Amino acid sequence: MRLDTVVVGMDFSPTATAVAGWVAHSFAPQAKLALVHAIEPPARPSFLVADTLPAEALEADARGEAMDRLHEAARSLGPNVARLDVRVGRAADVIRVFAVDACADLIVVGPHGNRAHRSVVLGTTADSLVREAPAPVLVGLRAPLRGLKRVIAGVIDTAVATRVLAWANVATRQLGGPLTALFAIEPAAYAHMASVIAARSHGDMAIEQRELDRERRLQVQHWLTECTHANLDPSMVDVVVQEGLASEVILQRAADERAALIVLGGHENVAGLPPRLGTTVRTILHEARCAVLVVPPA
Repeated sequence: MRLDTVVVGMDFSPTATAVAGWVAHSFAPQAKLALVHAIEPPARPSFLVADTLPAEALEADARGEAMDRLHEAARSLGPNVARLDVRVGRAADVIRVFAVDACADLIVVGPHGNRAHRSVVLGTTADSLVREAPAPVLVGLRAPLRGLKRVIAGVIDTAVATRVLAWANVATRQLGGPLTALFAIEPAAYAHMASVIAARSHGDMAIEQRELDRERRLQVQHWLTECTHANLDPSMVDVVVQEGLASEVILQRAADERAALIVLGGHENVAGLPPRLGTTVRTILHEARCAVLVVPPA
């Protein structure tokens, strides 16, 4: 996985500024950074049009102010800032198009702009980018990450798992910390597996427990093999198989292990239908305290 060019969407909020600094100094210190700010012109009531400056003048003023702030941000991020741009339009669209123009390997944004609460309505910049962006999207932290190095990779049995592990490998190398590959057995799947084993064990609880433990060991071995396919050193990875809703299991593990980053796979989109986030990704994006990296399907 390449990490040569990183596009950072800057809305100048504290969270966006913090994640830009973390990326520049810790996560991707060798990458070239391209900073972009989107101006979303507010609609002006018709009764005020005659009393305000022309739209072109207002836009020029906004561009100038935004570019000054980008230059200020660039100075704090160090010498690897290679490009600054201010564009007019909806933030998610601006960042997505700019990322294509810049051939971005990674897109970085703050968590839901200036809003710290959970939004039940999709449509924030982060949500839209994760659904539609051409590159992995790193959504910034809500808490300080100084000294945190643990990476959590949430894996599932789909084609995107290899890409998730590959990006987790990149993150682990960049941050210099340990990696946990976490596979959650969802309640419905676990109940089915347990019922099949119970039928085979004929009520013998000892046999039933041994069979359940064996299934967990098989899953651990499977994900160790997948880690090898992603060029990870299995001896450096903690593989955890745990029953429960994936979002709850991942969030709890990230909190317990004081993770710096959670890496997830994006939802497979269906032709003819609008792009989706998926329940697990949406929940973790809105509730995680650490940074979240969402890798799109190939």
